[in-house]
Amino acid sequence: MIKYKRVLFLMVIGLLASITVACGDEAGGDDEETINLKVAHPLSSTSTVAVEGAEFWMNEVEELTDGKVTFDYYPAEQLGKAGTTVDLLNSGTADIALVTPAYYGDELILSTVTELPGTYETVYQASQAYTELLTNNAEFDKLFSEIGGVPMWGSNMGPYEPSTMDKKIESLDDFKGLQIRASGNTQEILYNALGASPISMSSSDMYTALQRGTIDGISYTIANWEAYSVQEELKYSSTNGFFGTTAVFMMFSDDTWSSLPKDIQSAMQEANDKTVEHFAKFMDSQLEEKVVEFTDLGIEMYEFSDELLESIYDVIQEPTFEDWKNKTDEKGYDAQSVLDSFLELVEESPKE
Repeated sequence: MIKYKRVLFLMVIGLLASITVACGDEAGGDDEETINLKVAHPLSSTSTVAVEGAEFWMNEVEELTDGKVTFDYYPAEQLGKAGTTVDLLNSGTADIALVTPAYYGDELILSTVTELPGTYETVYQASQAYTELLTNNAEFDKLFSEIGGVPMWGSNMGPYEPSTMDKKIESLDDFKGLQIRASGNTQEILYNALGASPISMSSSDMYTALQRGTIDGISYTIANWEAYSVQEELKYSSTNGFFGTTAVFMMFSDDTWSSLPKDIQSAMQEANDKTVEHFAKFMDSQLEEKVVEFTDLGIEMYEFSDELLESIYDVIQEPTFEDWKNKTDEKGYDAQSVLDSFLELVEESPKE
């Protein structure tokens, strides 16, 4: 069973060993070693990534190991702020973490390759390709060696779409002057390239900004609109573009992973495969369901024509790709080889 604990309580139990021995029955049954691991991440405990990603993986591991592995679970920054997740692993405060590279600036720039716009059509494609890169690529091996971790599975939070209050986007000119909420460096670059005016703000500020008319629209994943009630203000949204996203991956600390028995490691890797499959399919189906739901609410959910979408990507891909490659090369990685590998893996991956 996954147990939720508070930080103050952690201070009380902090001296307990992470590996405990479960006693056999009084009839003299053999003792069985139970491995207890701490899992942390900065996301809300009700977020899709937490429930359908982290919790799904933990439940799979517990089942595959017949309860030999249990977890103490600390979501929502209980053990530390979003930008300190890797530090939690290195210090031994946590054994496993969900890492969101966007919180680390250029430090984890290599692992944001999946955020580049227009590189795939479904979360399923992206998740299969991204997980393969994380776990079986020489440049990513260098990254994880440097930060002291062992990657498990990776995905993203769904494609970001331009969604507006008063104007449907039907041409490149419709982007010009658009005051749009955009988060992160890649989104700022791509909307500037389109002639829009990207405004950086937290997700929690989107609703108020729309309501007050501070912005004309948002660039965000449709699947998570309801978490911030933005569907109450929006009137139009594209559904088939890909204007970036937010990457996420699960990682073990080196010390914890190397201490685990081989059969436990194998069970966890099997859980990885199941989690990637489950989470990606859930995200894609969730997006489809939300498009129908919001259409029923009276929001015009439309698709860009193939011609317009190609024109958009012609404008936004060069500056965003070049920025990513330059920053990745500066960190000492072979950016072009990683990008080429990612695009090849996407091409090879089924869409669903």
